[in-house]
Amino acid sequence: MKNSVTIVILFICGVIGGAYGLLPELLLQTDLSTYALISIGADTNAWRVIKTVKWKIILVPVSVIIGTFIGVAAISLFMNSVSTQAALAVGAGFGYYSLSSIIISEMGNHTLGTIALLSNVLREIITLLASPLLAKF
Repeated sequence: MKNSVTIVILFICGVIGGAYGLLPELLLQTDLSTYALISIGADTNAWRVIKTVKWKIILVPVSVIIGTFIGVAAISLFMNSVSTQAALAVGAGFGYYSLSSIIISEMGNHTLGTIALLSNVLREIITLLASPLLAKF
């Protein structure tokens, strides 16, 4: 739980620092974040762990996908201003906030793009904070 709270605090500090121009120029370079992502993805041990996990583990993400779509479709029935298709597009981000919000915005609906960004960021924060608590049960 301590690590999750630390990550959320660092995220909030990064948002505030970026909004007020408090971050050093080095941190704003896109090459630095690209190298960090490549180094994380290059971890060969992760593939070994994935190969040792039983196939039933795939039920977790499949359940999340199905549950998200059912939940979003149900909520969209109560929202007169948003179509079910648009609501499903927002819900389909699954944490890829940098991708889904841009795609939705480029399709012409900047409001839904912003909602997609915020919903995915909040999903990540809730996941970071709730996972340690749920893992105990």
